[in-house]
Amino acid sequence: SGSASGSASGSASGSASGVGSARVFAHLDLDQFFVSVERLRDPRLCGVPVCIGGSDPSARGAVACASYEARRFGVHAGMALRRARALCPEAVFLAGHFDDYLERSRSVLHLLEERAPRVVPRSIDEFALDLTGCERLLGDPHALARSLREAILSEIGLSSTIGLAGTPLVAKVASARGKPSGFLAVPLGGEAAYLAPLALRALPGIGPKTEVRLRELGLQTLGDLARLDPEILR
Repeated sequence: SGSASGSASGSASGSASGVGSARVFAHLDLDQFFVSVERLRDPRLCGVPVCIGGSDPSARGAVACASYEARRFGVHAGMALRRARALCPEAVFLAGHFDDYLERSRSVLHLLEERAPRVVPRSIDEFALDLTGCERLLGDPHALARSLREAILSEIGLSSTIGLAGTPLVAKVASARGKPSGFLAVPLGGEAAYLAPLALRALPGIGPKTEVRLRELGLQTLGDLARLDPEILR
């Protein structure tokens, strides 16, 4: 699974085995999904910067998905196409094939539903899985997560990243930090300790404006946020 699994994955393996009723959640995120589908359609796009959102970067519009090659230049989803071209003029700009994206997403969902009992699509490229109590039927959650990634790659041709944790939210955070094409498991029961040193923006739902307000309160990390009086947050 690459370096993303690291020591956290090893620690979680010991925590999860034999726990029985411990809650276990996975969050699967398809890597640079739109770009990956376009590369399946046209392998010549592999290895070059690609931006999905419009074929004319001089026109009004926004980037829907940027390849990792383009992201190294500072391009990201939601950025104006003109700005993306200024940052990465050698990028290939495509309008995209959204019917194809939807079909591939449905294929991933079908694959997951065949192999796991509780799957919830969170968006076209993100899926939440509740693996609680499945060890006897499906085996170790860590091995299952890795097998799901391998099946999606071999059967559908798409790279993905999975985060594993004792809560759906922390599993989502782990998947974001394990990218690309990785697997990151948080030790069960250690979710608060895992989140504590992370920057505020690592938590889904904290955007730029909320981050500014929280920093005005002297907060820098999620650990600082967790220690704040709930009444102040309200």
